[in-house]
Amino acid sequence: MNIDLDYAAATPLALAASSSQLVANLRGPAGLSQAEGATALAETLSRPLSGPPLAQHVVPGDRVVIALPADLPGGGMTLELVSQALTDVLATGGVVPADISLLVAPPLDLLGPDQSPLALPAGLAEKAHHFQPETEEQTAYLLADAEGTPLHLARELVDADVVIAVEAYSIDPTLSGRSPAGELWPGFGRQDRRLTLVRSLLNARRPALEAWRKLATAVTDQLGLLASLRLVPGCGDLVAGFTFGFPADSTRHSRKLAQAWRPAIPQQAALTIAGINVPGCTLASLTRAVAAAARTTRPDGTRPCSSPGPSATAGWCSFPDLMKQQLKISISAMPMIPTRLTG
Repeated sequence: MNIDLDYAAATPLALAASSSQLVANLRGPAGLSQAEGATALAETLSRPLSGPPLAQHVVPGDRVVIALPADLPGGGMTLELVSQALTDVLATGGVVPADISLLVAPPLDLLGPDQSPLALPAGLAEKAHHFQPETEEQTAYLLADAEGTPLHLARELVDADVVIAVEAYSIDPTLSGRSPAGELWPGFGRQDRRLTLVRSLLNARRPALEAWRKLATAVTDQLGLLASLRLVPGCGDLVAGFTFGFPADSTRHSRKLAQAWRPAIPQQAALTIAGINVPGCTLASLTRAVAAAARTTRPDGTRPCSSPGPSATAGWCSFPDLMKQQLKISISAMPMIPTRLTG
C-alpha cells in the first residue's frame, strides 16, 4: 500500500506499508476550493441552522461590526471571501457599506508565536482594522464574572447595533479538544484576560477550558449576539465548512463537521508519522503534531514528524532553528508505517 504524506513540500512524501502493518491512515476534513467555499458560504448564510437569514438580522441605519479572529483557516483569502459575502448580504437588508466595519483580533498564541497578525487585503483596508487588546481605551465594560471581576470587550462590539461573530472552530491536540484560539472570547478581551487564560491552560487544562466555555457563553449572551458564523478548518490550511445561526447551534453543528480531527482508531500503533502540512513550520505547529501523534501511539512507540521546516529543506523533523529553543524530541524514521496523520 502506497501512502502520500502531505507535509507542505512541493511533492508529498511517498511511504509504503503493507495492509497488515497499517493501523489507520488518518486525514482531517478536505478543504474547499475558493469557488466551492464561496458557494458553500452563500448557501449557509441563506439557510441558517436557527434564527432568520442574515439579511433579516438588520434594518437600514444599523451600525454593523463584523468580528474576525486572526486564526482563520486560509488567512487573508478567507478574510476577503467572508467579508465580501457578509457585506453583500447585509446590503440586501438595507445596510450601506459606510455602516459596516471589520474588526480583526490578534492571534491568541496559546503555544507561543504561531503566526504573524493577519494581513488585511488591500480591498478591505478602508473598513477593516486590528483590535489592540493592550490599549484599554479600545475596550468597554460588558459584565462581571462569578468572582465579580469586571470583563471588558472591544468597545466597537459593545457599541454596535449588530455584531456578526466570525469564529474558527478548531481542534487542538495539545488541549485534547476545542481550542479558544479563533473565538470571540477572549480574542476581543483585554490583554490581561487573554494572558490569564493562556496561563491557566498551562496550570490546569481541564478546569481552565470548562471555565472558558462558561465565560464565553456569558459574554455572547450579554452582548446579545444572535449571528454566529463559524468556520471549520480543513486540510492544507483551507476551510472545510461553514455553519451559521444562533451561537449555541452554530457551535454544535461545527463540532460535527470537525469530528474528522478527532478520529477513533481500533488500537494504538507502534509508530505514528505526523505530516505538518503548513508552510514555515513553527514550534507551535510541531508541538501540536507531536501531541496528535501521541494520542494514537503506544507509550513505548515512536512519533516522528515530517515538514519542510523553517529552512524549507524537506526531510524529517530535524528543525535546526527550533532545536535552538532547546526542544528535545527523539526523531526516528522506520520502514514500518503503522499509522499516519496529516492535516
